[in-house]
Amino acid sequence: MSIEILLQQVNDSLERAAKAEAQGNSSQAKNHYLTASRKLFDVASESKGELKAVRIANAEKLLAKANSIKSKAAPISETQTTTGHGDFILKEKP
Repeated sequence: MSIEILLQQVNDSLERAAKAEAQGNSSQAKNHYLTASRKLFDVASESKGELKAVRIANAEKLLAKANSIKSKAAPISETQTTTGHGDFILKEKP
């Protein structure tokens, strides 16, 4: 894949990450930052010299940003048990 396309995908992922973060959707933001980081590492692998080093450093920063985001756990509804079985209750033993 060409570097230009990968860089556009990095920018798209960063925009989606910022939007998800602004909306409070931390798990989506984290996924988009991880995608941007992975694609930037791909771009760096095809780069040379100082540009390669800068792209690797930026990809590592995105990875650190993604790892710093704590995904919010979904709240347990009243019908869910702490074991995660939800509404699944056996009426009798099989």
